Amino acid sequence: MINRSDFDLDLRYGVDRENAFGDILAGSSVEVKSDRKAATTGNFFLEFRQHGRNSGIAVTKADFWAIEFARNCWIIIPTETLKAVGRQVYKRRGFVKGGDGNNFDGVLVSLTDLIRIKT
Repeated sequence: MINRSDFDLDLRYGVDRENAFGDILAGSSVEVKSDRKAATTGNFFLEFRQHGRNSGIAVTKADFWAIEFARNCWIIIPTETLKAVGRQVYKRRGFVKGGDGNNFDGVLVSLTDLIRIKT
């Protein structure tokens, strides 16, 4: 027999999280980025500068970022959290060139780092 003593709490929590996700999609601005190499490399290129000028994460107005790391597979993360992760990576490893023609400065953020965030 299955123990159902916490079913009501689990259901309430599940419904709450469904509503939170719906609020992200309906009531927040979301910047969508796709990194075709991320599924192979395990890293996402987080751009912050192009030709010496702030760009990407440094200038975004979005509340959230949706990062497509494989076809129709996404990580959705609050912009402020992604900025904090990006700063941590920058302090540890500095920046790399990337994007079209290596015209962008950014950091390689591990996808694993994005799903191991402590809140």
